[in-house]
Amino acid sequence: MGKRWSGHKWLALAWALLGLSLVSTIVALGVWFFGVDPDDYETRNFSAVLFQRQLTLAGALLLPGLSAAAAIRSMFVTPRRPSRVIASFLVLLLAAVVFWFCC
Repeated sequence: MGKRWSGHKWLALAWALLGLSLVSTIVALGVWFFGVDPDDYETRNFSAVLFQRQLTLAGALLLPGLSAAAAIRSMFVTPRRPSRVIASFLVLLLAAVVFWFCC
């Protein structure tokens, strides 16, 4: 069996996923606003392009969700330290804002 992760490792993972979620949000917005013009495609081809847009949005929502989950895990790993709990709560709030912005 491997070693259990400490709270600081979970917090570092949460920060890394939060940074990646900001990048994925920018990519998702670029795909959504500048990706495709519906008038350029027939109906059957546009439905395939729409599926690609939905996958991009799902990927953009997955990263802040995983970041929030890692932050919550970091909050409850023992021993609890106030500085780590506060930092985890900050990551959780920022991930919620990014998640809300993507929706």
